[in-house]
Amino acid sequence: MDSKLDSNKDEKSNVTENDASKVSEITFKDGCTKIAHKALFKNTDVTKVNIPASVKAIGGAAFSGCTNLLQVNFAANAQIKDLDWRAFYDCTALTSIKIPDSVTRIGTETFSGCTSLATIDISKESKLTKTEKRDRIYG
Repeated sequence: MDSKLDSNKDEKSNVTENDASKVSEITFKDGCTKIAHKALFKNTDVTKVNIPASVKAIGGAAFSGCTNLLQVNFAANAQIKDLDWRAFYDCTALTSIKIPDSVTRIGTETFSGCTSLATIDISKESKLTKTEKRDRIYG
């Protein structure tokens, strides 16, 4: 099953568990500017996430605990700037991810607990200027 979600522009209207339950592919709607804090927290049904160019930030723990998440697709013309703390924490099935060139900050432990993650692709054209920690984005 595939679903389009309009995640929040503010922290008060999080995507609820009922909005995304039993959906394996999530496509956030064009016009969505932020994927909220804990938007899909511990959703073990999701395997694929499609993020439109309009998204500027992914909130803390947005996909944390999505243990079956295999694929994260950012739009080719992504404008995202911020991957907040633990955005993909414990996404144990994720094996690779391409960070869009527009990302300027990767928060603390963004990929910590991603035990299958072998590749984080950051291009030479990347605008990344800050990785927070405690000195690591993985591990």
